[in-house]
Amino acid sequence: MNAAHLIGSAPPVLCPSVRAFILVLTLIGLTGTGTPTAKAEEERPSDTRPPEESVDLAPGGNYQTGTILHIPGKGFTFTIPRGWHATVFEDSELPFLMSDEGRGLGMIFPLGQVTADAVENELGQPLALSHGVSFVPTGILGRTETRLTRSYLGDSSIGRALALLSPAHDCVIYFLMGPENEAGTYEQTLDELATSTRFVEEFDGKRSKEGV
Repeated sequence: MNAAHLIGSAPPVLCPSVRAFILVLTLIGLTGTGTPTAKAEEERPSDTRPPEESVDLAPGGNYQTGTILHIPGKGFTFTIPRGWHATVFEDSELPFLMSDEGRGLGMIFPLGQVTADAVENELGQPLALSHGVSFVPTGILGRTETRLTRSYLGDSSIGRALALLSPAHDCVIYFLMGPENEAGTYEQTLDELATSTRFVEEFDGKRSKEGV
């Protein structure tokens, strides 16, 4: 999985800028050791319309735990998980997820009109990010009807990816990275993201009343 390739897919995926990504990596520093926790029982991501209390993400915004974010034009909402917050840089259209207490960082890659096999192929590739940061897939890919999961190893950090598929063949990939000694919380965080994600139909960036 290559971030540049995802950015160039159709429809385009707009990830945070290189400058912003370098800044965040500098702030968090990626070192440590640890093990993951057991995965909670799976729930299928909903395709109902977004709750009325959701808010549209805006460049420059900062959002706390429990906020339901709608990403304009991307066709989904999600709730910021416990122990995390979201930050959107002025030149970005997608947020970073940042751990409140640790050094974990999360990125989001929405994809349109893709198959599960295509997503599986992406998750099987090394992930090359900015500033020389890269991750290599490790272990066995997990796959169900609506979810794909993959673990990654970096030079001094780990990564966890979760891809969610909608009935309309849209997809959102959540990617968490950070020190290994914080990895024990990432499975729970990804489960919270999966449970809260709602796929919605959009017209010109506006949410429809009925959803998908």
